[in-house]
Amino acid sequence: MNKTAADIALRNDPRVPARPLGFPHLPPPVPTASVDGAFSEVALRVRALAADTWGAPRVVEMVGQHPSYVGLLAKLQKVAAYDEPVLISGESGSGKESLAQAIYLLGSRRAKPYVVVNCPQYQDGNLTVSELFGHTRGSFTGATTDRKGCFETGNGGVIFLDEIADLHMSAQVMLLRALASGEFQPLGSDSTRSVNVRVVAATNRALEQLIVAQQFRHDLFLRLHYFMLRVPPLRERGDDWLVLLDFRLFRLRQKYGVAKKFSRDALDRLAAYHWPGNVRQLNSLATSGYAMAEGDTIRLADFETQLDVGGGVMVGANGSAFFYDQAVPIVANLVLALRDGVPRAVTDILAMVDPASTDIVTRLLRDLVGAGALFADVPSDRGV
Repeated sequence: MNKTAADIALRNDPRVPARPLGFPHLPPPVPTASVDGAFSEVALRVRALAADTWGAPRVVEMVGQHPSYVGLLAKLQKVAAYDEPVLISGESGSGKESLAQAIYLLGSRRAKPYVVVNCPQYQDGNLTVSELFGHTRGSFTGATTDRKGCFETGNGGVIFLDEIADLHMSAQVMLLRALASGEFQPLGSDSTRSVNVRVVAATNRALEQLIVAQQFRHDLFLRLHYFMLRVPPLRERGDDWLVLLDFRLFRLRQKYGVAKKFSRDALDRLAAYHWPGNVRQLNSLATSGYAMAEGDTIRLADFETQLDVGGGVMVGANGSAFFYDQAVPIVANLVLALRDGVPRAVTDILAMVDPASTDIVTRLLRDLVGAGALFADVPSDRGV
């Protein structure tokens, strides 16, 4: 990404978190000889429980040393001791599913089923209800036999509802009843069945906005909101990207038998990157660079296309896309206008932003500035 006047304006503002500007400022990578140092105490326990429960192929590795991430895992350990629902929020690729697995592994239901439901996969109301709660023969076209749903097959265990923002409205009603009473009716059945499950839900979207748009039930949101865990995006985790990068190289060396490292210029480039795809993008980039590298050094040219194509795109709550390089000048000007107390300038700047991308600009501004008080003067009719 080319450095622009907007980047400089952001960097010089005292409210913008400092980022490492070059390789000499970076801490040394985690030595592979002591790779357990990449894990907090809670993460080490989760990894051991996963290996014991599921075996090596499904090991859960929650890598990170930054206080925000270590603190999240400490909070997670407390939450795991209870049976109430959990709502996990975080950007795509930030590690929400790992948290759900950790809640299951650390809790009292570890000997019972762990069932995953990918909510966006089921767009038809009948199919969604059937997946969750089952159906009887003839209850809808294609229902040729009785079928048990995830709540019945997962009885006693944990149900993980991934991307719950995409759950069909008809299923939201039945989920609300199941959470409130522990009872449900399979689709097409007159009989009521009892169930004892813990629900863990995850979302990368702002459910509050969907509630206002009448796309998500407020009462269901409250039922899920007993415990709220927010996974910080990688750009908020300081030098954790370097810890994750070194750990990924360690795993690749274990698998393929060749030790490789990133060059000085490559690390310098990554130090200034904002990781819109989070941990998932980092792992993909490291693997691609490892595969493309000639010899034992991974250079910028070995993975740079992953930064320029898709890596610099931020996705809004409604699926709109906005390139980071486009957002930076807008955000920089907003920072200066808000700092200088010029509401009219804020209005003029936001008028240039497509309404579908306003939430992206807002999110980036919050991430970089981290001062909620700055938003008091932003016109509410733009959704910021």
